[in-house]
Parts: sequence; C-alpha cells; structure tokens
Amino acid sequence: MITPAKLPGDFGLRAAWPPDYELVDKMGPTKTRQAGSEASYQEVARRIHRCREVILTLDNPPPGWLISSLSQAAREKTLVKVLFEQFSDVDFLEKLHRLNFNLFEAIIPKTGLLFLDREMGYRLPSLRPLDNPFSLACRMLWARIGQMTEVQGLVVQRERELIQLKLADDFSLWLSLKGVKAGAVKPGARVKVFGISSFFASRTNPVITPLKITSC
Repeated sequence: MITPAKLPGDFGLRAAWPPDYELVDKMGPTKTRQAGSEASYQEVARRIHRCREVILTLDNPPPGWLISSLSQAAREKTLVKVLFEQFSDVDFLEKLHRLNFNLFEAIIPKTGLLFLDREMGYRLPSLRPLDNPFSLACRMLWARIGQMTEVQGLVVQRERELIQLKLADDFSLWLSLKGVKAGAVKPGARVKVFGISSFFASRTNPVITPLKITSC
C-alpha cells in the first residue's frame, strides 16, 4: 500500500486516508441499478432541487449544468457543501463562494463525487451511481480541515512574506504571503483576503491561509 505524504497542518489525517485508487476501487454501482448504468443529468438536476443538503467533491470544475442547478437550489433551501484538496483554480473557488456555497478544504482523494441528502451518490462527470453513499459522504465530511472565508482589514505591518492584518473589531492576525499573488501590499493598505480558516486554530489565534489578496 502506498502511504501518501503528510501535508503541513493535516495532523496525520492524510496518513490514515486510503490512496485514491483504493477508494475508487471500492465505490461500485448501487444495488438499485445494474452495473454500468448511469443517471441522466436531467434526472439528477430534478433531484437536486428536492434536496436539503448536497455535497460535492472537486476534482476538476464540474459541468455547467451542475453549477447552475446547485446555484438555483442554494438560493432556495438547499445547503451546498463543496469539498476540495489542493484545488488550483482559486478564481473558480471564489465564484462558488459568491454563489453562497459552503467551501471546505479536506483530506480527500481527488475524485469528483456528488451526494444528494447522503441518500444517493454519483461519480462525476459520468453520473454513475455509488454504493453506500451515506457512509462515504460522512467519511468525506469527517475529513474536513478548514473552511473558506473572506475577511477585510488594514495592513498594519509587513515583514517579508508576512503581513499583520487589523480587522474591524481591532483584532489582528498574521497571514503568510507565501505562494500568494498579493501585489504591492504595504502598511496602511486596506485589503480583502480570500482564504482557508483552519479548524485546528484557537479562538484567540485563528489561522487563515490566504489564497488571494486584493485591494479594497
């Protein structure tokens, strides 16, 4: 068995998670359909609008019809949770954030999956049904390590790849600029930070990993 490398901040969670191929091999078709049977996107779209909760895991950007269906459902009553690991398209994540989706970083295989009320599950983009979607969806949710957030504040000071950001309530925090296109962020500038708030931070010292920093 291949043991995945441990990532900074994952607290050993990745080491306990099966490799991508192992998990995918265990995800067979549901017993209610014959092997190889796939749902139509019209059928799945109708089911999305009847859901209380939809869980989406990202591999690549999902098809447009799915984003459209989830966006409409989120405007009504559906809680849309999007899980990803090291997803490189920050602009796409920001787009989902603007659609009022709940975005989470998680230690999960890079496989596109869709769960409807944890009662039905599908592979993406084929829409092939999954066996035991409830157990698999819960396992994905337990692997969350952070949530996407957006904060605005005043840059108090900058030290190389670190900035100290003062928020509206006079609370301040340090953010790393490593690997972030932050531009000419200087003390005195007001900025908007789009990034990941760690679940393993304390209340008095929250940790946000910036993905994008812009002037505001």
